[in-house]
Amino acid sequence: PNPANEKVTIQLSLDKSYEVNLSVFDLMGRKLTDLSHNEMLTTGTHIFNWNTTDVEPGIYFYRLNIGNNSIARKIIVTR
Repeated sequence: PNPANEKVTIQLSLDKSYEVNLSVFDLMGRKLTDLSHNEMLTTGTHIFNWNTTDVEPGIYFYRLNIGNNSIARKIIVTR
């Protein structure tokens, strides 16, 4: 759910195998964590979880790179 309280779940469905990178950043652009780093994922649904209990409430972003494509989405952490 977004906004999130303790955990962010990101679901990804792939139609074929891709190399995937999924990283979380703060508003200053500092990388907080890699949820997937140069990982070759197969066809199907993949679930990634980010535990937010160690970060302050606020706005964060995740960047998802799938093959040559990249998307970024906002994450709102509340308490």
